[in-house]
Amino acid sequence: MYEFSTNGGGAWSAYTPGSNITATTGMLGVNTIQIRTRRTATGTGCDASAYNTVSFSVNQLDYANLQFPNTASICQGGTVTIYGQVYEPGVTPGAGVQGAGITAELGYSTTNTNPNTWTNWQTATFNSGGGGANNDEYQSNLGAALSPNTYYYAFRYSLNGCPYQYGGYSGSGGGFWDGSSNVSGVLTVVADPSITISGNAEVCVGGSVTLTANVSGERNRNYLPMAKKWQQCGTNSATYTTDNSLAAEAITTMSS
Repeated sequence: MYEFSTNGGGAWSAYTPGSNITATTGMLGVNTIQIRTRRTATGTGCDASAYNTVSFSVNQLDYANLQFPNTASICQGGTVTIYGQVYEPGVTPGAGVQGAGITAELGYSTTNTNPNTWTNWQTATFNSGGGGANNDEYQSNLGAALSPNTYYYAFRYSLNGCPYQYGGYSGSGGGFWDGSSNVSGVLTVVADPSITISGNAEVCVGGSVTLTANVSGERNRNYLPMAKKWQQCGTNSATYTTDNSLAAEAITTMSS
């Protein structure tokens, strides 16, 4: 006869060899799933054999999040470092020591959907200086290969090869991603700045000309009028009117 238990041997039910037992969150723990068998005999003086039991532990992380930042903005080609933390009793505690059996990845998407539907994931590395005494912290750089757009990002973690669990952000420390209390971060990638300058290309000696800079793709506009071999000659403004002393020199306007 065969029997199985999903609560560490507290209760037993008939089991058919080869059939599946689905692990759920209610079965978390060490040796919670057990299968046992023994031989029975009939007849005077015959006793059943002792049970032969096989036990299985059910793994799942107790806590995971997207630590910070919750938002970021970078120029195309730039990067931002994203951090996430995870906790599992008996695995992660110990400041600066990486817990065994944990895989961490950072994912991103152009759609603000459940991260378990995303396809872009990259390896995150252990950060020995974060996480404190109980959590393990992981980090990954995001943005270098991304085109200008809005992206959403989150962490996912696996313990001992079990299915991934997804971490989201909240102002109170975050937790497992749920799309409401614990959510994805938002990354804005803006195009590299470009500049065009309008205004007369020539001016008489002693006269003046107004040049206007038209900038696109920048995050923080900062005008630096330059003249005479790239010495700054004006203030932070989209327009610049030359003075007489510069009228015969080559003049342009730069932005950063």
